[in-house]
Amino acid sequence: MKSIQEAISEVISEKFNIDTSRSSQEIAVTSIEDVTKEEKKVYFTQDEIDSLGKFEEFEGVTIVLPNPDSYIKLLKLTSEEYSVEKGNPLSDFFISSVVTQGSTIVGYLVGQYVNQKEDIKLYTVKSNEIAKFLDENPILKETGFINARLGSRFNKNNNETTYFLKSCLNNLSFRDIPNLISKIEDTEKFF
Repeated sequence: MKSIQEAISEVISEKFNIDTSRSSQEIAVTSIEDVTKEEKKVYFTQDEIDSLGKFEEFEGVTIVLPNPDSYIKLLKLTSEEYSVEKGNPLSDFFISSVVTQGSTIVGYLVGQYVNQKEDIKLYTVKSNEIAKFLDENPILKETGFINARLGSRFNKNNNETTYFLKSCLNNLSFRDIPNLISKIEDTEKFF
């Protein structure tokens, strides 16, 4: 004898031609991904996304140089609201590359414009050391990054706060910004 659940599943799949063997979780995930893609199209045109920076290759890693004017236009903040927690197009600091191993973010290549933006300094920072990097660079802690904002999570189990960076543009992840992701195999060599 079939369970009620199996009988209902059969009726639904016959009536609507749906594969009910997929879990509701799978279906929910697909729907969320589709919505997210649609929302990005509404928020930002492809031209706007492409305008966020130019890039060049440097020792096997893509260096992205952000376009502050694009961030000013898309950030939807007044200059009084710019900060390390919200992003700051007027800053000299920026995330030049988000370094991943597999799908995990392991660190960042942080750029700094110097000499009236004529030259660039680069720093490599492990993702779990971003708070330490901010502490060592008080000016950065005051101003923030052109293209990133600082987020944090509090772990109730060990009472520790961990910090991470994400795109300063709402509804746009680092992965959506052209060439900002650099995949590396050997993290020790990079850091």
